Amino acid sequence: MSNEKVFFDYLLPVINFLGLRPKELNKFQKIRALLMFVLIYYINTCLVTIATFTNIETRLNGIEFVPISLMKNAEIFYFVTNSEKIFKIMMDWKIQKENKFDLHFLNGIDFAARINKILLSQLIPKFFVGPIRFLITKKSTIPIKVPDSLFGFLSLWIYQTCFIIYGQTVSYILDIVVYFNFSMMESYTKVVSDLIRNSSLRRTNEIYLEFLQKHKEFREVFAKIILMRGISMTVGCVLSVFKIINEHGVYGEAIGFLVFSTIMGLKFFIPCYLGSKIEHTTQKFLRDIYEIDWLTMKKSNKINLMITQECLKRPLRLSAVKVFHINLETFIRVLNFSFSSYAFLKHIHYSA
Repeated sequence: MSNEKVFFDYLLPVINFLGLRPKELNKFQKIRALLMFVLIYYINTCLVTIATFTNIETRLNGIEFVPISLMKNAEIFYFVTNSEKIFKIMMDWKIQKENKFDLHFLNGIDFAARINKILLSQLIPKFFVGPIRFLITKKSTIPIKVPDSLFGFLSLWIYQTCFIIYGQTVSYILDIVVYFNFSMMESYTKVVSDLIRNSSLRRTNEIYLEFLQKHKEFREVFAKIILMRGISMTVGCVLSVFKIINEHGVYGEAIGFLVFSTIMGLKFFIPCYLGSKIEHTTQKFLRDIYEIDWLTMKKSNKINLMITQECLKRPLRLSAVKVFHINLETFIRVLNFSFSSYAFLKHIHYSA
């Protein structure tokens, strides 16, 4: 197997995400897909860099920064320690010949997990420099100042990018896992639709019940990662708002916080959006079952379909340890909670 083929196998999750067909791609189209991926990755890194410079979180002094750092590190550590488990669950499901899932997604997750471990061993100690230095010296955790000169700005940007690339690598791995989860459900629905048309209902339900078990194992690992990301985002935003109101007034550094909260919200919006699509796909599958001619079925097939319907009443959607469901409704609730927290802190500021 050539190095080029191995490299583009790892790139196929991005190619699939862009709606392209790998078997129909020539070398020029593969290169174009690669450049598009690099462009998207670069833009995302730049946005997070801007958020880092404009966010009050980077200038928090002392103990306020410690919970933010610990939350972010908890998310990273949990994923790294469970990446092999995620890969094993999906590979066990891939071994079965009946499914039509794309092995390239598994290759992408495995490759990204290995890269993540390499980066972790080199960069994770630097994430603890701020809290440790605060505990020892009682000084500012991250004394970042925006330089006046262009050279100073570029130097600081390069320094920040070295750390941000690591964080974005972890986020990219999580996005692959989210997208793979949705693709698995979508691919399974296509297989089920074909089996329903072929009247192979008994085998259909056996596969579906087995899929429920695999999806449950996968979701138990992934849901905790989403929960940690949500907690980290909420803690960071609330502490930032509190710091802004107490030091700069209600309108102080509002633009910086707006940029930061917008980017964090968009990163949380992705799993919410995909979670809604998973729920929609599950409901569509349920409607397909209702449209089947039940009168012509055997008793065993009817029993299996009734079991499947009971499972579908609890839609397959991402959930964070049964705390909240990852869908668009969750995203709206997070926005409402953020606004309520801001209004409460604003009231405290004026009362004082």
